[in-house]
Amino acid sequence: MIPPILSVIYPGNLSSTWLPPDWHAICCSAAAFALGDALADAWQGNQEAGFRAPRDRLRAIAAIYPNYIQIVATQQSGIQSLADLKGKRIAVGAPRSGTDLNVRAIFQAAGLGYEDMAHVEFKPYVESIELIECGQLDAILQSAGLGMAAIRDLAARMPITFVPIPARVVEQIGNSAYQARVIPSGQGDQPETRHRGPAHPAASGCQALLQRGRHTQVKPDARLLWPG
Repeated sequence: MIPPILSVIYPGNLSSTWLPPDWHAICCSAAAFALGDALADAWQGNQEAGFRAPRDRLRAIAAIYPNYIQIVATQQSGIQSLADLKGKRIAVGAPRSGTDLNVRAIFQAAGLGYEDMAHVEFKPYVESIELIECGQLDAILQSAGLGMAAIRDLAARMPITFVPIPARVVEQIGNSAYQARVIPSGQGDQPETRHRGPAHPAASGCQALLQRGRHTQVKPDARLLWPG
């Protein structure tokens, strides 16, 4: 029997990543999903991310798939690089969401801050895409897997630019949860992974399957998830 899984979603409360102090009383799930950078923040007790103390009883079972931090700008904005975001109107996800923290890490590594922007919207990606289509935003930043339908659909409706995140910026973050990768071009045999743009450098992390407990608890649960 597959144990119950608690799928973690980020509505702007990273500290609820299946890790409340009274988790014994309220959580009977055997495992959880979380972004690798959020897992690193929890392990280190990053207070900015909402963790008041290190959650050092977390155990990673497996990496599920890579998540890419994607920066999409309107062609009309003229944004071609991270530096071009200065003085622009952007959306970065809900406050203290995974996307928000990703953006803060990348901006800090690139010598940028929210104070350098003309306006910052803390909106989920669906609302952000509506705002960029209405001309109220110049760029949106989103952490997601490749082929995200909302971004593909946006590219089909209006001219956009995918803004590169150079490898040197990713390395400057100083956190192994962030990896320098290349988002492939829109060509390929798998339409669901096409992003309707040229290949460009980006930052990525992984979606991880994790468990809270001692090392000895991990292997039996993994066998239940992947029989044989």
